[in-house]
Amino acid sequence: MKKNVNKSSRENGFTLTEVILSVVLVGIVTSLALGILHTQARTYSQIYNRSLMTFEARNALRLLRSEIRSMNPNNISTLSAGTLEFTDVQNNTVLYNYKEQDKELIRNNQVILKNLTAAPFQYLDKDQNVTEQKSEVRFVKINLQLAAGNESAQMEELIYVRN
Repeated sequence: MKKNVNKSSRENGFTLTEVILSVVLVGIVTSLALGILHTQARTYSQIYNRSLMTFEARNALRLLRSEIRSMNPNNISTLSAGTLEFTDVQNNTVLYNYKEQDKELIRNNQVILKNLTAAPFQYLDKDQNVTEQKSEVRFVKINLQLAAGNESAQMEELIYVRN
């Protein structure tokens, strides 16, 4: 016995046009999503790098502030825009040195700050005028200018020499 089946002119399934259209739409949505994710990842990276630079600069500034406040101007051995050498209260020699070629601030042969773009020290007398006389130093102005990749940060502090 033969069954009479009515076949419609259209079989079940998708046409080639429908498949191509859906692939194109999925591609557009995927590229938009990836663009948003890429932008978010780049923004996160920039914020992270800037935060890291700021954190390292604050730590270096905290150390500098602590040692410079207790420094006696009469115990300064060397002072320049890139170098500060003095004897601390425990009679230890402390040397801060800016290495321009490496962009590092070094304390006694140990790197305390990287990505520094300029010499950080300026020495001021009691009237806050620039001085090169060791005995007249009453303030040390620290200017930390940092740059890494496309990010930059700057911190500046005027530190009073207490002794």
